Amino acid sequence: MTVNWDVSNDLTITSITAGRNFDSLEVFDADGTQAWFLEFAEAAEGDQFSQELRAVYTQNKFTSIFGVSYFEEDGSQRVPFSTEESIFLNCLGVLGSGVPCINNDGSVNILTPALTGGAINELPYSLEFTNYGENKAYSAFADVTYAATEALELTAGLRYIKEEKRSGYSSAAPNSVLTQAPLFTVDTNGETFYGDADYDDWLPRFNALYIINPTTNMYATVSKGRRSEVLEVSSANDEQGSVEASISEVPAEIIWNYETGIKGKALDGRLDYSVAVFYQDYSNFQVTLQDDEGVAFSADAGSATNVGAEAEVRALINNEFEVFANAAYLDAEIDDDSNNGNLAGNKFRLQPKWTFSTGLFYSTELSNSLNLTSSLIYSYRSEVYFEPANAPISGLDISQPGLGLVSARLGIANGDDWAVSVFASNLLDKEYLVDAGNTGGGFGNPTFVAGAPRFVGIELTLGFGGQ
Repeated sequence: MTVNWDVSNDLTITSITAGRNFDSLEVFDADGTQAWFLEFAEAAEGDQFSQELRAVYTQNKFTSIFGVSYFEEDGSQRVPFSTEESIFLNCLGVLGSGVPCINNDGSVNILTPALTGGAINELPYSLEFTNYGENKAYSAFADVTYAATEALELTAGLRYIKEEKRSGYSSAAPNSVLTQAPLFTVDTNGETFYGDADYDDWLPRFNALYIINPTTNMYATVSKGRRSEVLEVSSANDEQGSVEASISEVPAEIIWNYETGIKGKALDGRLDYSVAVFYQDYSNFQVTLQDDEGVAFSADAGSATNVGAEAEVRALINNEFEVFANAAYLDAEIDDDSNNGNLAGNKFRLQPKWTFSTGLFYSTELSNSLNLTSSLIYSYRSEVYFEPANAPISGLDISQPGLGLVSARLGIANGDDWAVSVFASNLLDKEYLVDAGNTGGGFGNPTFVAGAPRFVGIELTLGFGGQ
Protein backbone atom coordinates (compact mmCIF):
# COMPACT_ATOMS: atom_id res chain seq x y z
CA MET A 1 0.00 0.00 0.00
CA THR A 2 1.37 3.37 -1.06
CA VAL A 3 0.05 6.63 0.37
CA ASN A 4 1.16 10.03 -0.96
CA TRP A 5 0.43 13.25 0.92
CA ASP A 6 1.14 16.56 -0.81
CA VAL A 7 1.70 18.68 2.28
CA SER A 8 2.50 21.73 0.13
CA ASN A 9 3.81 22.58 -3.30
CA ASP A 10 7.31 21.96 -1.96
CA LEU A 11 6.82 18.93 0.30
CA THR A 12 5.47 15.43 -0.41
CA ILE A 13 5.39 12.61 2.15
CA THR A 14 5.10 9.00 1.02
CA SER A 15 4.36 5.86 3.02
CA ILE A 16 4.99 2.41 1.51
CA THR A 17 3.78 -0.67 3.39
CA ALA A 18 4.29 -4.22 2.12
CA GLY A 19 3.82 -7.76 3.37
CA ARG A 20 4.51 -11.21 1.96
CA ASN A 21 3.78 -14.74 3.11
CA PHE A 22 4.88 -17.89 1.31
CA ASP A 23 4.72 -21.65 1.80
CA SER A 24 6.36 -23.82 -0.86
CA LEU A 25 7.41 -27.40 -1.45
CA GLU A 26 9.84 -28.61 -4.10
CA VAL A 27 10.77 -32.26 -4.54
CA PHE A 28 13.72 -33.02 -6.82
CA ASP A 29 16.05 -35.79 -7.90
CA ALA A 30 19.46 -34.30 -7.18
CA ASP A 31 21.47 -36.98 -9.01
CA GLY A 32 19.37 -36.90 -12.19
CA THR A 33 19.45 -40.68 -12.63
CA GLN A 34 17.08 -43.60 -12.08
CA ALA A 35 19.07 -44.68 -9.01
CA TRP A 36 17.60 -44.16 -5.53
CA PHE A 37 20.67 -42.09 -4.71
CA LEU A 38 19.99 -38.40 -3.94
CA GLU A 39 16.29 -37.74 -3.41
CA PHE A 40 15.79 -34.30 -1.87
CA ALA A 41 12.96 -31.94 -1.06
CA GLU A 42 12.81 -28.36 0.15
CA ALA A 43 9.87 -27.08 2.18
CA ALA A 44 10.24 -23.34 2.69
CA GLU A 45 7.94 -20.94 4.46
CA GLY A 46 8.22 -17.40 5.69
CA ASP A 47 6.70 -14.04 6.50
CA GLN A 48 8.03 -10.63 5.51
CA PHE A 49 6.96 -7.08 6.36
CA SER A 50 8.40 -3.71 5.37
CA GLN A 51 7.55 -0.09 6.05
CA GLU A 52 9.12 3.01 4.54
CA LEU A 53 8.44 6.68 5.20
CA ARG A 54 10.09 9.28 3.00
CA ALA A 55 9.74 12.95 2.28
CA VAL A 56 10.67 14.91 -0.84
CA TYR A 57 11.30 18.63 -0.33
CA THR A 58 12.03 20.99 -3.22
CA GLN A 59 13.06 24.61 -2.86
CA ASN A 60 15.06 26.86 -5.18
CA LYS A 61 18.05 24.84 -6.42
CA PHE A 62 17.75 22.01 -3.89
CA THR A 63 15.78 18.77 -3.97
CA SER A 64 16.01 16.70 -0.80
CA ILE A 65 14.84 13.15 -0.14
CA PHE A 66 15.05 11.76 3.37
CA GLY A 67 13.35 9.00 5.31
CA VAL A 68 13.46 5.82 7.34
CA SER A 69 12.60 2.19 6.62
CA TYR A 70 12.06 -1.06 8.50
CA PHE A 71 12.15 -4.65 7.26
CA GLU A 72 11.65 -7.96 9.04
CA GLU A 73 11.42 -11.58 7.97
CA ASP A 74 10.95 -14.88 9.74
CA GLY A 75 11.38 -18.09 7.79
CA SER A 76 12.53 -21.68 7.70
CA GLN A 77 13.78 -24.17 5.14
CA ARG A 78 13.22 -27.86 5.85
CA VAL A 79 15.21 -30.32 3.70
CA PRO A 80 14.16 -33.99 3.74
CA PHE A 81 16.49 -36.52 2.10
CA SER A 82 16.12 -40.19 1.23
CA THR A 83 18.26 -42.88 -0.37
CA GLU A 84 19.05 -46.59 -0.31
CA GLU A 85 22.17 -47.10 1.79
CA SER A 86 24.14 -49.42 -0.50
CA ILE A 87 23.26 -47.35 -3.58
CA PHE A 88 24.34 -44.15 -1.83
CA LEU A 89 27.70 -45.57 -0.70
CA ASN A 90 28.36 -47.36 -3.99
CA CYS A 91 27.52 -44.33 -6.15
CA LEU A 92 29.92 -42.26 -4.04
CA GLY A 93 32.59 -44.85 -4.71
CA VAL A 94 33.39 -45.46 -1.03
CA LEU A 95 32.60 -49.20 -1.03
CA GLY A 96 35.40 -50.08 -3.44
CA SER A 97 33.12 -52.77 -4.87
CA GLY A 98 34.19 -52.37 -8.47
CA VAL A 99 30.50 -52.52 -9.38
CA PRO A 100 29.14 -49.46 -11.21
CA CYS A 101 26.38 -47.35 -9.74
CA ILE A 102 24.28 -47.88 -12.87
CA ASN A 103 24.90 -50.61 -15.45
CA ASN A 104 25.06 -49.97 -19.18
CA ASP A 105 21.57 -51.42 -19.61
CA GLY A 106 20.20 -48.83 -17.16
CA SER A 107 19.70 -51.19 -14.23
CA VAL A 108 20.77 -50.05 -10.77
CA ASN A 109 22.97 -52.19 -8.53
CA ILE A 110 21.66 -52.73 -5.00
CA LEU A 111 24.47 -54.28 -2.96
CA THR A 112 22.57 -54.58 0.34
CA PRO A 113 21.95 -58.36 0.00
CA ALA A 114 25.65 -59.00 -0.60
CA LEU A 115 26.72 -56.68 2.23
CA THR A 116 24.32 -58.25 4.74
CA GLY A 117 24.85 -61.86 3.73
CA GLY A 118 21.40 -62.00 2.18
CA ALA A 119 19.67 -61.05 5.42
CA ILE A 120 18.32 -57.74 4.06
CA ASN A 121 17.32 -56.95 0.50
CA GLU A 122 16.98 -53.16 0.80
CA LEU A 123 17.97 -50.48 3.31
CA PRO A 124 15.91 -47.30 2.92
CA TYR A 125 17.48 -44.32 4.68
CA SER A 126 16.15 -40.85 5.37
CA LEU A 127 17.24 -37.76 7.26
CA GLU A 128 16.08 -34.17 7.54
CA PHE A 129 17.64 -30.87 8.46
CA THR A 130 16.09 -27.43 8.87
CA ASN A 131 17.49 -23.91 8.66
CA TYR A 132 15.81 -21.03 10.49
CA GLY A 133 16.26 -17.30 10.01
CA GLU A 134 14.98 -14.15 11.70
CA ASN A 135 16.18 -10.84 10.31
CA LYS A 136 15.37 -7.24 11.15
CA ALA A 137 16.81 -4.24 9.33
CA TYR A 138 16.47 -0.55 10.19
CA SER A 139 17.75 2.22 7.96
CA ALA A 140 17.74 5.99 7.65
CA PHE A 141 18.68 7.83 4.49
CA ALA A 142 19.09 11.29 3.02
CA ASP A 143 19.74 12.40 -0.53
CA VAL A 144 20.32 16.00 -1.68
CA THR A 145 20.49 17.24 -5.26
CA TYR A 146 21.84 20.71 -6.02
CA ALA A 147 21.32 22.44 -9.38
CA ALA A 148 24.68 24.18 -9.55
CA THR A 149 23.89 25.62 -12.97
CA GLU A 150 21.20 25.13 -15.58
CA ALA A 151 23.34 22.34 -17.04
CA LEU A 152 24.91 20.73 -13.96
CA GLU A 153 23.25 18.81 -11.12
CA LEU A 154 25.21 17.39 -8.19
CA THR A 155 23.81 14.73 -5.84
CA ALA A 156 25.09 13.34 -2.56
CA GLY A 157 23.35 10.69 -0.48
CA LEU A 158 23.96 8.60 2.62
CA ARG A 159 22.17 5.58 4.08
CA TYR A 160 22.74 4.04 7.51
CA ILE A 161 21.62 0.45 7.99
CA LYS A 162 21.48 -1.69 11.11
CA GLU A 163 20.65 -5.40 11.05
CA GLU A 164 19.73 -7.92 13.73
CA LYS A 165 20.09 -11.55 12.70
CA ARG A 166 19.22 -14.86 14.32
CA SER A 167 20.01 -18.12 12.53
CA GLY A 168 19.05 -21.62 13.63
CA TYR A 169 19.68 -25.22 12.65
CA SER A 170 18.34 -28.62 13.60
CA SER A 171 18.75 -32.08 12.10
CA ALA A 172 17.32 -35.55 12.51
CA ALA A 173 19.98 -37.84 11.05
CA PRO A 174 19.82 -41.46 12.28
CA ASN A 175 22.75 -43.81 11.98
CA SER A 176 23.07 -45.85 8.83
CA VAL A 177 22.85 -49.63 9.23
CA LEU A 178 25.92 -50.15 7.06
CA THR A 179 28.16 -47.36 8.44
CA GLN A 180 26.74 -46.99 11.97
CA ALA A 181 26.84 -43.22 11.47
CA PRO A 182 24.70 -40.64 9.66
CA LEU A 183 25.35 -40.64 5.92
CA PHE A 184 25.94 -36.90 6.13
CA THR A 185 25.35 -34.01 8.57
CA VAL A 186 25.34 -34.52 12.36
CA ASP A 187 22.20 -35.34 14.34
CA THR A 188 21.30 -32.55 16.81
CA ASN A 189 19.33 -35.02 18.99
CA GLY A 190 16.15 -32.95 18.82
CA GLU A 191 17.87 -29.70 19.75
CA THR A 192 17.84 -26.53 17.67
CA PHE A 193 21.08 -24.55 17.69
CA TYR A 194 20.98 -20.76 17.34
CA GLY A 195 23.40 -17.95 16.61
CA ASP A 196 22.78 -14.20 16.99
CA ALA A 197 24.62 -11.17 15.63
CA ASP A 198 24.12 -7.47 14.90
CA TYR A 199 25.63 -5.57 11.96
CA ASP A 200 25.62 -2.00 10.68
CA ASP A 201 27.14 0.07 7.90
CA TRP A 202 27.14 3.45 6.13
CA LEU A 203 26.44 3.53 2.37
CA PRO A 204 27.23 6.79 0.52
CA ARG A 205 26.66 7.74 -3.11
CA PHE A 206 27.66 10.68 -5.30
CA ASN A 207 26.32 11.59 -8.72
CA ALA A 208 26.90 14.33 -11.28
CA LEU A 209 24.59 15.00 -14.24
CA TYR A 210 25.64 17.37 -17.02
CA ILE A 211 23.20 18.44 -19.74
CA ILE A 212 25.29 18.98 -22.87
CA ASN A 213 22.26 20.08 -24.90
CA PRO A 214 18.50 19.42 -24.83
CA THR A 215 19.00 15.94 -26.33
CA THR A 216 22.24 14.76 -24.67
CA ASN A 217 23.17 14.08 -21.03
CA MET A 218 26.39 12.89 -19.43
CA TYR A 219 26.63 11.43 -15.93
CA ALA A 220 29.18 10.09 -13.49
CA THR A 221 28.48 8.23 -10.27
CA VAL A 222 30.32 6.70 -7.33
CA SER A 223 28.42 4.50 -4.88
CA LYS A 224 28.97 1.92 -2.19
CA GLY A 225 26.85 -1.24 -2.10
CA ARG A 226 26.62 -4.04 0.40
CA ARG A 227 25.51 -7.66 0.55
CA SER A 228 24.76 -8.48 4.16
CA GLU A 229 26.89 -10.67 6.40
CA VAL A 230 26.01 -14.36 6.42
CA LEU A 231 25.45 -16.00 9.81
CA GLU A 232 25.45 -19.78 9.32
CA VAL A 233 24.63 -22.35 11.99
CA SER A 234 25.06 -26.11 11.60
CA SER A 235 26.04 -29.10 13.74
CA ALA A 236 29.40 -30.78 14.34
CA ASN A 237 31.06 -33.28 16.67
CA ASP A 238 33.51 -32.06 19.29
CA GLU A 239 36.70 -33.90 20.25
CA GLN A 240 34.72 -36.22 22.52
CA GLY A 241 32.26 -37.05 19.75
CA SER A 242 29.39 -35.08 21.27
CA VAL A 243 27.24 -32.89 19.06
CA GLU A 244 27.71 -29.13 19.28
CA ALA A 245 26.73 -26.02 17.37
CA SER A 246 29.00 -24.91 14.55
CA ILE A 247 28.59 -21.17 13.94
CA SER A 248 30.40 -19.32 11.17
CA GLU A 249 30.20 -15.79 9.83
CA VAL A 250 30.97 -14.57 6.34
CA PRO A 251 31.80 -10.83 6.21
CA ALA A 252 29.59 -8.42 4.33
CA GLU A 253 30.40 -8.19 0.64
CA ILE A 254 31.26 -4.57 -0.16
CA ILE A 255 31.24 -3.12 -3.65
CA TRP A 256 32.39 0.31 -4.79
CA ASN A 257 30.89 1.15 -8.17
CA TYR A 258 32.38 3.81 -10.46
CA GLU A 259 30.44 4.58 -13.62
CA THR A 260 30.22 7.20 -16.31
CA GLY A 261 28.18 7.39 -19.47
CA ILE A 262 26.30 9.40 -22.05
CA LYS A 263 22.68 9.18 -23.19
CA GLY A 264 21.06 11.05 -26.01
CA LYS A 265 18.84 11.37 -29.02
CA ALA A 266 19.69 12.30 -32.61
CA LEU A 267 18.13 12.64 -36.05
CA ASP A 268 15.15 14.59 -34.75
CA GLY A 269 14.49 12.00 -32.05
CA ARG A 270 14.47 9.00 -34.38
CA LEU A 271 17.68 7.63 -32.85
CA ASP A 272 18.22 6.83 -29.15
CA TYR A 273 21.63 5.81 -27.87
CA SER A 274 23.55 5.28 -24.65
CA VAL A 275 27.11 4.29 -23.76
CA ALA A 276 28.47 3.49 -20.30
CA VAL A 277 31.72 2.25 -18.79
CA PHE A 278 32.12 1.09 -15.22
CA TYR A 279 34.52 -0.36 -12.71
CA GLN A 280 33.32 -2.37 -9.71
CA ASP A 281 35.67 -3.17 -6.84
CA TYR A 282 34.56 -5.96 -4.47
CA SER A 283 35.90 -6.94 -1.08
CA ASN A 284 34.82 -10.13 0.71
CA PHE A 285 33.14 -11.38 -2.48
CA GLN A 286 30.54 -13.95 -1.38
CA VAL A 287 30.14 -17.27 -3.19
CA THR A 288 28.12 -20.41 -2.51
CA LEU A 289 30.14 -23.64 -2.40
CA GLN A 290 29.41 -27.25 -1.45
CA ASP A 291 31.30 -29.42 1.00
CA ASP A 292 32.22 -33.07 0.45
CA GLU A 293 28.78 -34.11 1.67
CA GLY A 294 26.96 -31.92 -0.85
CA VAL A 295 25.83 -29.35 1.72
CA ALA A 296 25.86 -25.77 0.40
CA PHE A 297 27.59 -23.07 2.42
CA SER A 298 28.57 -19.45 1.93
CA ALA A 299 32.23 -18.47 1.67
CA ASP A 300 34.38 -15.37 1.36
CA ALA A 301 36.29 -15.51 -1.94
CA GLY A 302 38.30 -12.37 -1.18
CA SER A 303 38.69 -9.44 -3.54
CA ALA A 304 37.16 -9.26 -7.01
CA THR A 305 36.73 -6.77 -9.83
CA ASN A 306 34.31 -6.23 -12.67
CA VAL A 307 35.29 -3.93 -15.52
CA GLY A 308 32.79 -3.39 -18.26
CA ALA A 309 31.22 -1.32 -21.00
CA GLU A 310 27.71 -1.26 -22.39
CA ALA A 311 26.21 0.38 -25.45
CA GLU A 312 22.79 0.37 -27.06
CA VAL A 313 21.12 2.06 -29.98
CA ARG A 314 17.53 2.10 -31.23
CA ALA A 315 16.51 3.70 -34.52
CA LEU A 316 13.26 4.39 -36.38
CA ILE A 317 14.12 3.73 -40.02
CA ASN A 318 10.66 4.94 -41.06
CA ASN A 319 7.14 4.79 -39.69
CA GLU A 320 7.08 1.01 -40.16
CA PHE A 321 10.62 -0.22 -39.36
CA GLU A 322 12.45 -0.02 -36.05
CA VAL A 323 15.84 -1.64 -35.37
CA PHE A 324 17.91 -1.99 -32.21
CA ALA A 325 21.27 -3.35 -31.11
CA ASN A 326 23.03 -3.58 -27.76
CA ALA A 327 26.33 -5.02 -26.65
CA ALA A 328 28.19 -5.43 -23.38
CA TYR A 329 31.71 -6.43 -22.38
CA LEU A 330 32.34 -7.64 -18.83
CA ASP A 331 35.64 -8.76 -17.36
CA ALA A 332 34.36 -10.08 -14.02
CA GLU A 333 36.62 -12.29 -11.96
CA ILE A 334 37.94 -13.02 -8.51
CA ASP A 335 41.32 -11.31 -8.31
CA ASP A 336 44.26 -13.54 -9.18
CA ASP A 337 45.80 -13.10 -5.74
CA SER A 338 47.20 -15.90 -3.57
CA ASN A 339 45.19 -14.50 -0.65
CA ASN A 340 42.00 -15.49 -2.50
CA GLY A 341 42.69 -19.21 -2.28
CA ASN A 342 41.61 -21.82 -4.83
CA LEU A 343 39.16 -19.50 -6.56
CA ALA A 344 41.78 -16.85 -7.43
CA GLY A 345 41.52 -15.84 -11.08
CA ASN A 346 38.13 -17.52 -11.62
CA LYS A 347 35.27 -15.92 -13.51
CA PHE A 348 32.01 -15.04 -11.80
CA ARG A 349 29.30 -17.66 -12.00
CA LEU A 350 26.84 -17.11 -14.91
CA GLN A 351 28.80 -14.07 -16.09
CA PRO A 352 29.59 -14.00 -19.83
CA LYS A 353 32.39 -11.82 -21.13
CA TRP A 354 30.39 -10.74 -24.19
CA THR A 355 26.67 -10.30 -24.75
CA PHE A 356 25.04 -8.96 -27.88
CA SER A 357 21.55 -8.71 -29.27
CA THR A 358 19.97 -7.14 -32.30
CA GLY A 359 16.59 -7.18 -33.92
CA LEU A 360 13.98 -5.45 -35.97
CA PHE A 361 10.32 -4.64 -35.54
CA TYR A 362 8.00 -4.12 -38.48
CA SER A 363 4.41 -2.95 -38.33
CA THR A 364 2.12 -1.68 -41.02
CA GLU A 365 -1.52 -0.81 -41.48
CA LEU A 366 -3.43 -3.43 -43.49
CA SER A 367 -6.72 -1.56 -43.32
CA ASN A 368 -8.47 1.04 -41.22
CA SER A 369 -8.88 -1.49 -38.43
CA LEU A 370 -6.14 -4.12 -38.93
CA ASN A 371 -2.40 -3.84 -38.30
CA LEU A 372 0.37 -6.29 -39.14
CA THR A 373 3.11 -6.62 -36.49
CA SER A 374 6.29 -8.67 -36.60
CA SER A 375 9.68 -9.02 -34.96
CA LEU A 376 12.92 -10.93 -35.47
CA ILE A 377 15.49 -10.96 -32.63
CA TYR A 378 18.94 -12.51 -32.31
CA SER A 379 20.83 -12.70 -29.00
CA TYR A 380 24.33 -13.98 -28.24
CA ARG A 381 26.13 -14.82 -25.02
CA SER A 382 29.73 -16.00 -24.72
CA GLU A 383 30.84 -18.85 -22.46
CA VAL A 384 29.57 -18.99 -18.88
CA TYR A 385 30.55 -21.12 -15.90
CA PHE A 386 27.87 -22.57 -13.64
CA GLU A 387 30.04 -23.01 -10.55
CA PRO A 388 32.59 -20.67 -8.90
CA ALA A 389 35.31 -23.34 -9.26
CA ASN A 390 35.23 -22.96 -13.08
CA ALA A 391 36.30 -26.62 -13.23
CA PRO A 392 34.84 -29.97 -14.35
CA ILE A 393 33.14 -32.24 -11.81
CA SER A 394 33.93 -35.94 -12.14
CA GLY A 395 35.39 -35.17 -15.57
CA LEU A 396 32.22 -33.45 -16.80
CA ASP A 397 32.35 -29.85 -18.05
CA ILE A 398 30.29 -27.45 -15.92
CA SER A 399 29.99 -24.62 -18.43
CA GLN A 400 28.09 -23.51 -21.51
CA PRO A 401 30.04 -22.40 -24.60
CA GLY A 402 29.05 -19.31 -26.54
CA LEU A 403 25.45 -19.43 -27.72
CA GLY A 404 23.23 -17.52 -30.14
CA LEU A 405 19.43 -17.80 -30.16
CA VAL A 406 16.81 -16.51 -32.61
CA SER A 407 13.16 -15.71 -31.93
CA ALA A 408 10.42 -14.43 -34.24
CA ARG A 409 6.80 -13.27 -34.10
CA LEU A 410 4.16 -12.39 -36.73
CA GLY A 411 0.68 -11.18 -35.91
CA ILE A 412 -2.44 -9.24 -36.85
CA ALA A 413 -4.19 -6.89 -34.43
CA ASN A 414 -7.53 -5.10 -34.51
CA GLY A 415 -6.68 -2.15 -32.29
CA ASP A 416 -7.16 -3.05 -28.63
CA ASP A 417 -10.04 -5.43 -29.35
CA TRP A 418 -8.15 -8.54 -30.40
CA ALA A 419 -4.80 -9.79 -31.71
CA VAL A 420 -3.57 -13.12 -33.00
CA SER A 421 0.06 -14.00 -33.60
CA VAL A 422 2.32 -16.96 -34.30
CA PHE A 423 5.67 -17.05 -32.55
CA ALA A 424 8.80 -19.16 -32.32
CA SER A 425 11.51 -19.15 -29.64
CA ASN A 426 14.88 -20.84 -30.18
CA LEU A 427 13.93 -20.88 -33.84
CA LEU A 428 17.08 -22.79 -34.88
CA ASP A 429 16.48 -25.43 -32.16
CA LYS A 430 19.89 -25.00 -30.50
CA GLU A 431 20.81 -27.41 -27.69
CA TYR A 432 22.26 -25.67 -24.65
CA LEU A 433 22.42 -25.64 -20.85
CA VAL A 434 20.92 -23.17 -18.41
CA ASP A 435 22.50 -24.76 -15.32
CA ALA A 436 24.90 -27.52 -14.32
CA GLY A 437 26.51 -28.96 -11.19
CA ASN A 438 23.75 -28.22 -8.68
CA THR A 439 23.22 -30.31 -5.51
CA GLY A 440 24.42 -33.51 -7.15
CA GLY A 441 27.73 -31.84 -7.98
CA GLY A 442 28.60 -31.79 -4.27
CA PHE A 443 28.38 -35.58 -4.26
CA GLY A 444 30.49 -35.92 -7.41
CA ASN A 445 27.39 -36.55 -9.52
CA PRO A 446 26.53 -33.26 -11.30
CA THR A 447 23.18 -32.72 -12.95
CA PHE A 448 22.46 -30.68 -16.05
CA VAL A 449 19.43 -28.53 -16.86
CA ALA A 450 18.75 -28.20 -20.57
CA GLY A 451 17.54 -24.99 -22.14
CA ALA A 452 14.16 -24.96 -23.81
CA PRO A 453 14.09 -26.43 -27.34
CA ARG A 454 12.33 -24.74 -30.23
CA PHE A 455 8.82 -23.70 -29.26
CA VAL A 456 6.25 -22.66 -31.86
CA GLY A 457 2.85 -21.38 -30.80
CA ILE A 458 -0.22 -19.31 -31.51
CA GLU A 459 -1.34 -16.54 -29.16
CA LEU A 460 -4.78 -14.96 -29.08
CA THR A 461 -5.47 -11.80 -27.08
CA LEU A 462 -8.93 -10.36 -26.47
CA GLY A 463 -9.76 -6.97 -25.01
CA PHE A 464 -12.89 -6.20 -23.00
CA GLY A 465 -14.50 -2.92 -22.07
CA GLY A 466 -13.64 0.35 -23.74
CA GLN A 467 -15.55 3.60 -24.19
